[in-house]
Amino acid sequence: MPKRDRDLLRAIFLEEKEKDVVLPGNGRRSRVSEVLVYRAKDKFKALYQKGQMGIAQRATGLGNQ
Repeated sequence: MPKRDRDLLRAIFLEEKEKDVVLPGNGRRSRVSEVLVYRAKDKFKALYQKGQMGIAQRATGLGNQ
């Protein structure tokens, strides 16, 4: 995951900073800023699901077929 996306998600969801402070745009939320958050969350979701599938496959032995 790109550093920009990691930093963005960390600031918003872990550090609980306001989006207006974290996102580019001088304190105003633009459509572009919202798209940045959406895409970062989507990338994280895909990586998370891929990791969970790998864990499930190893636990059940389904990945060894």
